[in-house]
Formats: sequence, structure tokens, C-alpha cells
Amino acid sequence: MIVVNPAPLDTSYVPEKLFFRDDKIATIQSTVIDPSASGITNNIIIHGDSGTGKTSTVKFLMRDNKSIIYENALSFRNVKNLLEHVISRLGRPVSYRGLSYSDIFSTLNSIISFRGNIILVIDEATGMLKGDSTGLYNLFRASEIYGTELSTILISMESPFMYMERKYGTIVELKFNKYSSDEINRIITDRASMALDPGTCPDSILQYISEISGQFGSARFAIELLQKAAYMAEYRLSKTIENDDVRSAVSLINP
Repeated sequence: MIVVNPAPLDTSYVPEKLFFRDDKIATIQSTVIDPSASGITNNIIIHGDSGTGKTSTVKFLMRDNKSIIYENALSFRNVKNLLEHVISRLGRPVSYRGLSYSDIFSTLNSIISFRGNIILVIDEATGMLKGDSTGLYNLFRASEIYGTELSTILISMESPFMYMERKYGTIVELKFNKYSSDEINRIITDRASMALDPGTCPDSILQYISEISGQFGSARFAIELLQKAAYMAEYRLSKTIENDDVRSAVSLINP
């Protein structure tokens, strides 16, 4: 057996140590999380290519902060539907006819007065940024319009500022750059040490995966390559992962 602990090879896995994102963690902490604890609301949009650690960084911060609520925009038609779902998650019934924005933020004010501040994370938010200006206006200006202490973190692959409108107010931008091959090598070496039986994945294989993935700057692609190559080697009843396993895995993944 090569894979002894499959969890670290899952792209949704959030490790105890997040490599090469200390500066991003510090920026999110100082821009949104710390001010929110003092009743100051801010909005930040995180953007960058797939596999650059955007979602992992936010989920890493969620471990120690129960005020953060995570939602994926792809599950909702618009901002209003998403906020209604948040209210429902927090234990308040929502009318089947839906709520007005005034009703939504009035309810959130009641919830916040009971449970404390809320930081709302909206992942994969590109569609909302492009197509729901009314929803974003109410969300980003909630503190001014409704007195709601709600901070937001939006995550998007595309740069959001071609879709932004001045009426949204001040929003902080945080770009996640692609990983280098060396950075990817460090990340997958860590994952391999947690997931694979010692001696089954030579350093040369990790380097090979890093070189391939470095073309895209994507740690996610590298982790998927390592995962699939490991299972292919197991299927062959091999004791080690070989270059052919990696090459076969490449053909199965869309970077």
C-alpha cells in the first residue's frame, strides 16, 4: 500500500501549516478579522488563479474564528438568496416568499446582537460580481444603510475591479499570485509525508510533479497529480510511484 492517509491528498484538506501565505493571512487578519472583533466592518475581495490558496487561506483562518461563515456563491441565484440561507443557518426561519433587504439586515442585526459579529465569506463569487450589483450594493454598504456589523470576504478567480461600481464604497483588494515550482515542491513534499508510506514516493517524483505543475502555478493541480499517480502505482501493485504514473495522471486532470 502506498496511500496510508488519503485525507492530505484531497484538495479540500486544510493543513496545520499553510506554506507561503503568511503575508496573505496577516493582511486578512488585520484588514477584516481584527477590526470586526472591535465592531468595525470592512470588505475585502481576494482574487487569483485556481490553485493559489485563496480558499485554503480563508478556511485556515476559520479554524480559530467562529465568527466566520462560509458560503459558496454557486449554490445561490443571487446575494439575497445567499443571505436568506445564512439567516436560516443561524436559526431564523425564512418565509417561502423571501425577504426584502431591509428584513434581511434587520434579522441579521438581531442575530448579531445575540451571537456577536459576523464575517461572511462568499467563495466563487465571480458570477455575483458580474451580475448582481443591487445585491452587492446592499451587502457592501450594510453598515451604513442598515447599521449591520457585517464584514465580507469575497473570493474570485477573476480580478473583480472591472465589475466594481463606485457606489459599493471602499473595498480592499488582495491578489494571490501563482506558486513557483519550488514552492509547489515544498507543499507536495509536506502532503506526501502525511499521506504516503515512507519510501514510496522518491524525491525525483516530487520534483517531476513540481516542474509540471509549476507551468500553471497551481498547488491544487500538483496535489491532484500526486494523488492520482499514487493510486495508479497502487493499481499496478508497485511499491513506488514512477514517472509513468505521473504522466498518466496528467492526462486525467484539467489544470
